[in-house]
Amino acid sequence: MTTVTCPLHESGKISPDQTAIIGRDLEVRYGELDPMVSGTAENIEKAGIGRGDKVGIFMNTGFHSICLILGLLRAGIISCPISTRLPKIAVREHLDLIGCNKLVAGKSMREGGVLEDIAVYDPESLVSSSLTLNRGRNDERIPIDQPATICFTSGSTGNPKAVMHTFGNHYYSALGANMNLRLRSGDRWLLSLPLYHVGGMAILFRCISSGAGIVVMEPGQPLEDAITRQGVTHLSVVSTQLYRLLDKNLPKDALKPLKAVLVGGGETPASLIDRAYANNLPVMPTYGLTEMNSQVTAMRPDSPPAKRYSAGVPLKYREIRILQDGEIQVKGQTLFEGYVRGSEIHCPLDKDGWFSTGDIGSMDEDGYLTVTGRKDNQFISGGENVHAEEIERVLCEIPEIRHAVVVPVPDKEFGRRPVAFLKCEYSALDTNSIIRELEKYLPRFKIPVDFLPWPDTDTDGIKLSREYLKSMAEELRA
Repeated sequence: MTTVTCPLHESGKISPDQTAIIGRDLEVRYGELDPMVSGTAENIEKAGIGRGDKVGIFMNTGFHSICLILGLLRAGIISCPISTRLPKIAVREHLDLIGCNKLVAGKSMREGGVLEDIAVYDPESLVSSSLTLNRGRNDERIPIDQPATICFTSGSTGNPKAVMHTFGNHYYSALGANMNLRLRSGDRWLLSLPLYHVGGMAILFRCISSGAGIVVMEPGQPLEDAITRQGVTHLSVVSTQLYRLLDKNLPKDALKPLKAVLVGGGETPASLIDRAYANNLPVMPTYGLTEMNSQVTAMRPDSPPAKRYSAGVPLKYREIRILQDGEIQVKGQTLFEGYVRGSEIHCPLDKDGWFSTGDIGSMDEDGYLTVTGRKDNQFISGGENVHAEEIERVLCEIPEIRHAVVVPVPDKEFGRRPVAFLKCEYSALDTNSIIRELEKYLPRFKIPVDFLPWPDTDTDGIKLSREYLKSMAEELRA
């Protein structure tokens, strides 16, 4: 059985005085966090939670959730973070999906009848803030194949899939990403994504693997405030967040400490990348998926300007290939164990171990990937193939449009026609002016028959399900 030294323990020895977790009223050093996590692991075991158990986590991102996830890892227990935006009945459904009967949550979740047969633990009773507990635990090395986390790929906007990752998946994902970014002790990464999202979990493991600081945001804290107040050097955002950050018109040197800004989570308009470069932001587009533990490809710091609109090159410990029909397949040491349903795990790979992503793309002669859309987002309208992402790209080149998602709706004459959901930063746009702009680049059958306002739903920068938007479009048009 292959084992490696716990990355947190290693950082605790090498960089004990470097800050590990930073918040508005919080600062914990690596030399402190390491024994706190061991103390948390002891508390977990004393509570009767055993190796191999699954434990749901329903908590806001912060010191307690970070310490708990790392403590569960040391105790050989599987962390299952669940979106804090879900109602209690949906939390129960997620727990039932994976066969989990243990949950760490606040008082409100311990009351009522929905979770009556679930053992609910108070986070305060498990997480240790003491530095004097036994440091002699035999948890310095962790098996590479130890099941570590279960991440749900969607919340209330679609049917969730429960993705299991091993410690090795997290470990190699962090190593490959850090090699590309050159993340090191003393750097600070803003935890701008929740820990129930694979992107947030990836930030956690990148930081503890390099001795970098994890900057925790306060509820409702503006992105620019957290960046400037806490000396953030690394940042992960989606396009909408980047738009908003650039629109703040911050002082010229306010964002100068940023060494890397990863942009992912969907299509990033070329005009937005140009704007970021014009503001001297070190933007690095990236492509990833939950099944591959976040990043698969990313822009290199030394990539030539001509490549800036691509999703970069494959990171170490990942492999990628493009099938004849354009579908992207992936494999490597970051590839998940499989989808969890109860006690069963299913991993849909081909005979050579490749996972089909459902994404469409191409790679140039230098190995740079361009993602053009999803296989399942193509539909036929009046006998013509329509790719939703093509329309979305043109819409997002209109300066006032921050985000666009195109979905098909039933049509008696053409079978299906496109409808667009638009997120406009300042005000609603005139439909006729949008159509005139689209007519410059698209044939008539690809121009949406309706433009709908973006749903009033805050998703922490995580994409809304297209199925959810499709059903919403059908209801609104009906």
